[in-house]
Amino acid sequence: ATSNKEECLYPIPILNKDLMSTTKVNQRKSSSTDIFVRRFILVDTQSSISDTSTSPTLVRYASRIILKIKGEKGNPSEIRTPYLELSYKQVDTFRRDSIRIHFSVEYAERPPRFRKLLRGFFAAGLGLCLLLFFWQ
Repeated sequence: ATSNKEECLYPIPILNKDLMSTTKVNQRKSSSTDIFVRRFILVDTQSSISDTSTSPTLVRYASRIILKIKGEKGNPSEIRTPYLELSYKQVDTFRRDSIRIHFSVEYAERPPRFRKLLRGFFAAGLGLCLLLFFWQ
């Protein structure tokens, strides 16, 4: 909120893991080639209708929704632009089974240098203690 009590809304990029071109686009290991979109759907019944006189045969739904937040490398108190990662599944409309939808929030930050240094000293000290224990 700003000083005059107005709400500020910011767009969040959407990473659709099932986005297709000739192959699944966002399934590669390198995230530098990921394609982000602006809109998404939670439930889609319209894409399975072939003409106006038929009813839907499939329901496509967002089965996995993850809000990903990453800390900035140089300054952990700042964050990069968060994004929403989606995966879809579809179910036959004639089945009466329940479906599961996974929603989570992931926050990741790189540990500061001090933690890395502390881990190194701990590992070296542990190795030295084990060496002394077996030497006696």
